Amino acid sequence: MQRIDRIRNCLKNNEIFFTTIASVLLSLMAIIVSYKVYEITKFQINMEYADKLPEFHLSTDYVFDKDTLKAEEIQIIVSKVKGVAKNIDIDCASYLSIEFQDERFKLFRNKFQLMHYLDSNRITGNESGALRKIRGSQNNVRLFNFKKVISEKIKEKGKQHVFIKNNNYVRISYIDFLGNKQVEFYSNSDWNWTLMEDNFDCLFEMRSLNKQISLGDADTMDISEIAERIISTASEVHEE
Repeated sequence: MQRIDRIRNCLKNNEIFFTTIASVLLSLMAIIVSYKVYEITKFQINMEYADKLPEFHLSTDYVFDKDTLKAEEIQIIVSKVKGVAKNIDIDCASYLSIEFQDERFKLFRNKFQLMHYLDSNRITGNESGALRKIRGSQNNVRLFNFKKVISEKIKEKGKQHVFIKNNNYVRISYIDFLGNKQVEFYSNSDWNWTLMEDNFDCLFEMRSLNKQISLGDADTMDISEIAERIISTASEVHEE
């Protein structure tokens, strides 16, 4: 009994202290619970935001001639796989990167905007899935033939180790679910498409005629003039 009386007296004498401690502990628990609720709510909002962000997928396919079974064309398919986006606008730009060495084995490099290669930008009418199919009439055959004859012509002019590569770029602009305009840029390398981090509007501006190559039929193009333009406007690559 004496022990119980001592405990009672201790609690009574320190009633204010224990009441304060209990209030503090209850407040801390309330803060912890509130923070957990905040974290859960924030996670849910982020999940909803991520679900509404559009995600685009780009692929490059061959289009085969049904009679010859040759891959006459290359087409780019732009698809929206998820998210919310409206007023979607998609355009494409193509370039030829050309390298060669001169008689002293100095490396030169040049780049030209490739015209009439992907000049058909067809809207599918779908709100999701495949949105656009970008292609050009017999573009794969025409580019293959052009690269072959222009490489030979450059070599005829005394150059060697000619390397020609085609690069394509796609710009997708849209209005997101918050009403803000967004622009995304994609580039391809060996059929793989990569989202570019910076703004590349400059790639879609029309270049001067001197820095354009219009892809027509190889038999009708002035190959000698194009080869001379490639050589005369090329820049020497200096090793660092």
